[in-house]
Amino acid sequence: MNFSNKIKALVDSPDLDRRRFKSHIVNGFCFCAKHKETSRTIQNSGVITRVETLSYASRKDKNPIIGDVIYYGMLVDIIEIRYSSQLKFVLFKCDWVDNQRRKREDIFKFTLVNFKYLMYKDNVRDDKPFILASQAEQVCYVLDTIKPDWQVVMKMTPKEVSGVDFTTPEVESVCSQGLDENVATCEEDNVWVQQGAEAMPLDADETLDHHSNVDIEER
Repeated sequence: MNFSNKIKALVDSPDLDRRRFKSHIVNGFCFCAKHKETSRTIQNSGVITRVETLSYASRKDKNPIIGDVIYYGMLVDIIEIRYSSQLKFVLFKCDWVDNQRRKREDIFKFTLVNFKYLMYKDNVRDDKPFILASQAEQVCYVLDTIKPDWQVVMKMTPKEVSGVDFTTPEVESVCSQGLDENVATCEEDNVWVQQGAEAMPLDADETLDHHSNVDIEER
């Protein structure tokens, strides 16, 4: 689809028939909605997104700095909207932590967040909880044993995934990523292992690139 056709399609409203998915693979990460993890020992719902914004040191600051602000969220829904057969977008709906009230760093420079204080907790029309799936990176939230209301943010590394067969809608995807080498690792292996799941075939000759994705439609 060329640029002019995309503009024409965007002028029209998207199809009312939207699709919802159990999981979605994008940017080398396998994402899963939070409510699908209740019986799992693996976490795929942690999301961060980077937003370029102006930052001021104080109210009197006349020289703002442009930089990335990271927002921390939990994936609650995966929705596809379609403008045409060739133009469609996958959106992530997330619970976003209020950075001003419930984000901090500990003495070891680890980022901690508290999901009891959210940006859009009232679920009103003006809320903006959605991002494009392509804007998402994956993290894991590990419970702070000293302050249970807080969770430590652990960055994940993208994983090459290919040859995945998602043709059976009843079967949920099981994907895991390795922890970034620059952050602490978890000693309990069972936190990252899915019990009773069949392994997915991988083809070494084919990998998903940065913009590829595979998803499962939820019935």
